[in-house]
Amino acid sequence: MYFADMRDAQLILGYSDVFSDEKPDLIERIKKLNMHKTISIISELIQIRDAQCDPINIANRIEFSLPLETILKRDFCNMNPQKI
Repeated sequence: MYFADMRDAQLILGYSDVFSDEKPDLIERIKKLNMHKTISIISELIQIRDAQCDPINIANRIEFSLPLETILKRDFCNMNPQKI
């Protein structure tokens, strides 16, 4: 288990700095979640990730995987990664 010490934390950006509406009551929203549906959605997303993110093998020695965000940008937004 991990514990976070927030005594010296500094707020850089608050909810109202980003959103114009009232801050939601997260405890009430979490209580209303359908956990079975949530787990099902997460499971489907993991299966999609695993199906679309096959590892790339270089010279039968090195294997690496691209981040899911890169795959989604390529497939759905027609964005191709570029060298910098």
